[in-house]
Amino acid sequence: YDGTLVGGVAAAPGKSGQGFYFDGSDDQIDVVGLAPWTNPSLTFEAWIKPQADGAIAYVPTGGVYGYPVKLVGGVVRVEYNDFGSEVVMGTYQFTYPSADWHHVAVTWSQGGAGKIYIDGQLDATSASTQAWFGGNPSTPNVGGGTTSAAAGDAAFQGWIDEVRYSNYVKTEAEIGQSMNFDSAAAGLPTCSASDCTTLSDFNLAGGASSDICGERDSSSLGGACSGTVN
Repeated sequence: YDGTLVGGVAAAPGKSGQGFYFDGSDDQIDVVGLAPWTNPSLTFEAWIKPQADGAIAYVPTGGVYGYPVKLVGGVVRVEYNDFGSEVVMGTYQFTYPSADWHHVAVTWSQGGAGKIYIDGQLDATSASTQAWFGGNPSTPNVGGGTTSAAAGDAAFQGWIDEVRYSNYVKTEAEIGQSMNFDSAAAGLPTCSASDCTTLSDFNLAGGASSDICGERDSSSLGGACSGTVN
């Protein structure tokens, strides 16, 4: 799947190879090929180096508005229910401007639990009663804010790299595996969706274009076919 750069997202040194810098104004990356999202489970992962509160990603996993992953008061907040009525608030405190990269992962499943992981460690969890509404036609994006005045809804300011949307709930061990996987060092080869039995991971790593290249049958990612929008 392709990632569409919106608002002048700039290539910049990332956690692994090239990443992206978001200016906190109107920058975002739309992952058009993932809409509509039709699976009532997810894992979202990214390396971030934030400079202020703002929206890390938008995950349209059912409902009318989808669920944002954002920084509010220096902690990760995930809204699993429309209008933010079901929330998981992290406890790890980011400081701005951050001089270090940190890995953020979020999982959710219908009737299960919402969880936040920071640097591979469980940071917060909350039981989820959110019913699955079906595929939301909105496009998943990275770094895009909204016109809402709610805390954390501004566009992301800072650096983001190694983003993954997965259509299942990863375990803590699997999150640790993908956190420690260096796509730049691995030299991911090019592949297409037809090369893979299942496409469950989509990894926005570095590169010169916005086309996807992927790693097929990666033992470090549990045999899933992962891709990098680079």
